[in-house]
Amino acid sequence: MNETPLQILNAVADRYKAEQAELERLRRVEQLLLANPDRLWPEIKALLKAE
Repeated sequence: MNETPLQILNAVADRYKAEQAELERLRRVEQLLLANPDRLWPEIKALLKAE
């Protein structure tokens, strides 16, 4: 089955959005680690499990 250029573009856009969300999640983890790694470890683990 051939996809139209618009379908391909939409798939690429969806993938980009998903990757941007993952990067933002990792940035939040980094910020928590830098702020106070011991106190925030449960929150960090929760963020790593969240999708």
